[in-house]
Amino acid sequence: MRGVSRPLLHHKAGCRCLGGGAACFANFLMPAAEEEREDAMLLATLMVRADAAPILAEAGRAVGLTLRRLAAGANPLPATLH
Repeated sequence: MRGVSRPLLHHKAGCRCLGGGAACFANFLMPAAEEEREDAMLLATLMVRADAAPILAEAGRAVGLTLRRLAAGANPLPATLH
């Protein structure tokens, strides 16, 4: 994948271990979801090149907010007006 500083390893679906890349990504989502942009950007640079960090930070914000909505039992997608 272009922009990734090192590959994220994946395990089988039932595997309960958490690799370094997955742990970094999980810790990145919280500040991204809380719109703490500087912290999200710093953590993003650990996973991707500096020029790709803003893109990852914005994507992380969207993913983090969706996960927060799901955890709260809400509809993960915001309502849209027609």
